[in-house]
Amino acid sequence: MDIFISILQLFLVLPIILILIYISIKVGGRKLDTLNKNRYIKIIERVPLNKDNNIYLIKLGQEYYVATSNNGSFEIIKELSKDEGTKLEENKEIPQYDSFKDFIYDIKSKFRKNEEKK
Repeated sequence: MDIFISILQLFLVLPIILILIYISIKVGGRKLDTLNKNRYIKIIERVPLNKDNNIYLIKLGQEYYVATSNNGSFEIIKELSKDEGTKLEENKEIPQYDSFKDFIYDIKSKFRKNEEKK
């Protein structure tokens, strides 16, 4: 009988926990997104080469830089033109959907475009 009560409690409490996790991600994600949008310095992408070395694509104001860091040192490799940086940043953006329905619609439209190309 104790096992039955434990299983019943699990099935009652688990959905509540999942709902609370979902709500905290939704609310917290929006808050973090607004905090990061108004930054003057932005790391657009970081690619680890090995445990000590990384390559960064950095936006500083309206200028873009490619930099590397290794063992406590940081060096700018190249300054990119505004067009190159903007193009790379646009390719990096992840689309945001208001609902799951919008996501499915976008997937279906991409699938139709691929079918038409064939």
